[in-house]
Amino acid sequence: MSWQYRDVAVKIDLDGKDRWIRGSEYIPGDRTVLHHTINSLNFPEEVGKRIGALGRNNPDKGSITAYIPGGTAAFNPPNTGGLLKDGSVLNLNLHYTTNGRETVDESEIGLWFYPEGEIPTERMSGRCACIFPNTWTNIPSNDPAFEQTATITIGKDANIYSYLPHMHFRGKYMRFFADYPDGSSEELINIAQFNYAWQMSYTYAEPKFVPAGTKITAVGAFDNSAQNPANPDPERTVPWGQQSWDEMFFGAVQWKNIDQGGN
Repeated sequence: MSWQYRDVAVKIDLDGKDRWIRGSEYIPGDRTVLHHTINSLNFPEEVGKRIGALGRNNPDKGSITAYIPGGTAAFNPPNTGGLLKDGSVLNLNLHYTTNGRETVDESEIGLWFYPEGEIPTERMSGRCACIFPNTWTNIPSNDPAFEQTATITIGKDANIYSYLPHMHFRGKYMRFFADYPDGSSEELINIAQFNYAWQMSYTYAEPKFVPAGTKITAVGAFDNSAQNPANPDPERTVPWGQQSWDEMFFGAVQWKNIDQGGN
């Protein structure tokens, strides 16, 4: 295995009792080298089996937050959560970068539960307006505002709760737009000064209602010029890649369906 990546499986012991998750937080042991994590959760009966993408094939399954720089604790709205079964396995893919010195990463994960016997009746949903290698367009050298876009569709009447952008050192801004079924459009949020070190979740004080069939488009720009002090090399044409000197485009949207049946 490459030094950049480590796979760790953590068995979760809940003293024989299944619990419902209210929130979670990933605290990095050394944030100067931990770039991000990718998490998936296997219930005991799923261990060793191939399951859905990122382990979210079951709408009742709990979600344990991954790590990105600047990320904060993730809490569900009231009466909303996911199940964590005793003996579940949290699979962590840890991605590291070098900083020129030897270090030890002793990260911690915090979990908040609903009281025993209390079962939240509602579930969160979400998708990512993402660009992956097969649809990625390389960022030209010395381009101060190279835009890319990705779109998702929300299939049911829903309330949007938050947005989470993810880019690397050349990330400049990310804007989210809604195209409604009646033909109207609206800008939902403009993250005008993206900062790699502060990739926080932008959460509404009051959720935003959108009707079924609403298309959400994320528009992100990259500053690959010498005017960007964080740019590793403005002369380079930049591909998609997991290392910080390459680039990514994730525009995650989290919502709750109005009708929770078949969420």
